[in-house]
Amino acid sequence: MTPHEREQALHALLEAALDLAPDRQRAFLEQACADDALRAEAEAMLALDRHGASPLDHSPLAAPTPAAAPNAGDRVGPYRLLRELGRGGMGVVFLAERADDAFEKQVAVKLLKPELAAGAFARRFQEERRILARLDHPNIARLLDGGGGAEGRPYLVMELVAGEPITGYCARLQLPIAQRLALFRKVCAAVHEAHRSLAIHRDLKPANILVDAEGEPKLLDFGIAKLLRSDSDQPATVTEWRPMTPEYASPEQLEGRPLTTASDIYALGVLLYELLTGARPRDLVNGAEKRVNAEPAKPSHAVSRRGVAGSTAEKKQWRRRLAGDLDTITLKALRLEPQRRYASAAQLAEDIDRHLAGFPVAARKDTFFYRLGKFTRRHKAALAAAALAAIAGVILQVAHNMALGAEQRQTERALQRAERVAELTIDVFALSDPYYQGKPAATMRELLDQAARKVREELAEEPGVKARLLDTLGEAYANAGLYRQAAPMLEEALTARRRALGPDAPETLASLSRLGGLLEVMGQYERAELLLQQSLSRQEACADVSVNDLALGLNRLGRLRRDQSHYHESASLHSRAVAILSESPQADPAILAESLHELARCKNILAEHDQAEPLFRRALALKESIYGPRHPEVGQSLLDLALFQFNINHSGAKKTLMRALSLLEETLDSEHPQMARCLVKMAEVKFYEHEYEEAKRLCERAIDMQVKAFGADHATVGLALLCLSRIDYQRQDYQVLEARFSRVFDIFKRINPEHVNTAAAMVGLAICYEMDGRVDEAEALHRRALNIRIETFGLNHPDTARTLSNLGFFLNQQGRCAEAETAYRQSLAGFQASLGTDNLSLVYALFGLGGLLHDSGRLADAEALYWETIDLIERRGDDHYRKWAYEVYAERFRLMNASPQAARLANLAKDIRFN
Repeated sequence: MTPHEREQALHALLEAALDLAPDRQRAFLEQACADDALRAEAEAMLALDRHGASPLDHSPLAAPTPAAAPNAGDRVGPYRLLRELGRGGMGVVFLAERADDAFEKQVAVKLLKPELAAGAFARRFQEERRILARLDHPNIARLLDGGGGAEGRPYLVMELVAGEPITGYCARLQLPIAQRLALFRKVCAAVHEAHRSLAIHRDLKPANILVDAEGEPKLLDFGIAKLLRSDSDQPATVTEWRPMTPEYASPEQLEGRPLTTASDIYALGVLLYELLTGARPRDLVNGAEKRVNAEPAKPSHAVSRRGVAGSTAEKKQWRRRLAGDLDTITLKALRLEPQRRYASAAQLAEDIDRHLAGFPVAARKDTFFYRLGKFTRRHKAALAAAALAAIAGVILQVAHNMALGAEQRQTERALQRAERVAELTIDVFALSDPYYQGKPAATMRELLDQAARKVREELAEEPGVKARLLDTLGEAYANAGLYRQAAPMLEEALTARRRALGPDAPETLASLSRLGGLLEVMGQYERAELLLQQSLSRQEACADVSVNDLALGLNRLGRLRRDQSHYHESASLHSRAVAILSESPQADPAILAESLHELARCKNILAEHDQAEPLFRRALALKESIYGPRHPEVGQSLLDLALFQFNINHSGAKKTLMRALSLLEETLDSEHPQMARCLVKMAEVKFYEHEYEEAKRLCERAIDMQVKAFGADHATVGLALLCLSRIDYQRQDYQVLEARFSRVFDIFKRINPEHVNTAAAMVGLAICYEMDGRVDEAEALHRRALNIRIETFGLNHPDTARTLSNLGFFLNQQGRCAEAETAYRQSLAGFQASLGTDNLSLVYALFGLGGLLHDSGRLADAEALYWETIDLIERRGDDHYRKWAYEVYAERFRLMNASPQAARLANLAKDIRFN
């Protein structure tokens, strides 16, 4: 080795060692360097570093008169350094801003250390710039600028990523497995993009993968990356430099062998292992040589030795989730032989996607039972297979009973029962096979109908099994949105269980509760209340009832109470469900997710937004970990999260809603009632964006679907008609308006005359009466609506505040200015108390109060409110509100003879264009 090559090797060792904790540097050198003399020299320099000197200062390659170290306040090209963010073996990174005020955005400026500003290190730094210039991906920190800097010292200007290492982010938020995998696959996509640009990173580790405030991972630090095909005159070779982080380095990297993209695949495997277990794959292996060559433990085994936080039950559940596909995927990426790993980061990401979607993964052996298991789990949410899964459960239960040592006669009977159920299962599976008897595959409805007929006919002598299967088939019908077909199934199952087991058996009470829950969905509230109260009181008195059945009973009664406008009682019931599940190791996480979601919905309705958001996100994360990202349960959580975001003016609301709609369209039948609910919410978004024709089309489609599912007098039909009525009003379609609001009012009054939905219909009908000159009737409806909302929510709630604004507008139109002002100011106070001072809903009260002050001649006060309203809309950055405000207030200022302000606002309104 020439002196120059020796110096390069020494610098490579020091760069990598400086990134490690002092107590780990010696072990790294022993592992990475076989030259005793070179290792001793490196250890001596590291000892100097621990005493305050830089080991690189003592290198013969260091410049004889190095440039001064950069400091905060220095200028580097057009940038002003603000403060140091971090440093590594080669460079120092500063927070910086433009010194010439060309733009205000802060950036990260990376400078080569003064002592390395010439020779091979400078060439390596320029190589990093060339690599970054090739890369354009949302999960890779972007190169913005670069140059020579003071005294020729090169620098890079990077996108500033404010975040934390991906492992720390997942641990801090206790993210479930599905969300960790979603982050990881984005990292894979970024790495694949780098590989497509012919660059390998060579130092993939958590410190170089930060998750930003939006939850997006960003890949950083290509400082030791290399181009697979260099365009420079002096390409970086793959053997002379070996900077790395040993814990994430591939065996070939540690041994100094030539590197390919497979080395980054190995590092991704280490990262995936750590995300899933909390440990690195070879941390549990003693000895440097063993760590290089040993096969790591399966992630599912590593969790029990060193891994995720949580109770024993939670760890057990986590292990079960890892066992199988995730063990296999991770270990394939960690193969010692590069050719046995995934061929690309994209293939690794694709296997993650297949696992999350419930499909067989490429890494696993393709056996019949593996594919059958995947098929069943994948289609369990597709509703017909829920019945089939239950049938399989019966078979397993029979086998379990046999294993417990039943008598010979019982065993023979169990075998016959199992054979009969198995034959039934095969027959039902066959219906979904398009090759079966040359017929087209059965539709969902046909599949369920055929299964129900077979259960009734062929299990007549097995009432217990028959009741269980009818119960599950009824739930499958309900999940498919076929509520009218589900009800007789559940009724029959309840009757069978009462006869076979008695009225107070846990299974009978579960059937009673399930039927009550279905009747609640169908809007048969009186009978639903009777059954749910009866089942819950008996479940609470029954020592043998499981916590899961008890929680389901609490949730069903809680939903009924919400339908009945008893929101605080509803929240209390759901809180009880969450509490008992959180304390029990036998809790079903799917029921816990449901309980959290229902509690979040109540908190949102009650405008307790600081409590609602974490509950929504916890429920969503739990559902994604249980079902994977492509499941209707996840879609329902996204839908309600979007509604919450709209309530608080969250900028991501529309994006969340579009994701929910896409997911539900993908996983549910196009006529499913839950799709109708999503369409109504999308219509509200289109209404808000002034796309009235599209909003009307969505509402009308939703109404058709809901009438088919529930009948014309169901509450969901009333809510869709209410949305359609508001659209008619905005379109000035007054001829149909009163008839529409009257229809909505009749629906809700019949269900519950004191419900907040009835109050909403009252307000719409009052506006119609006012337009028709029926002033006394209009005022009576306004005040009845206000009283209902005050009784339900109190004064400090958004719905009450909106009703007060409507009353204020009505009173102002009647010339009752003092009463109108009181109503507007109460409205404004209610909005501020419930939503804060930065919510667009305040515009309701501000606009009305400003107009009243204008009409009363209090022009200075009116102008102040106009500007306050405009400032609020500007802060929220909403173009639709902004355009409306500019146009309306331009006219207001024109009426006040304030021509310059009017002209300015009118011009601003013209400049706003919508896509």
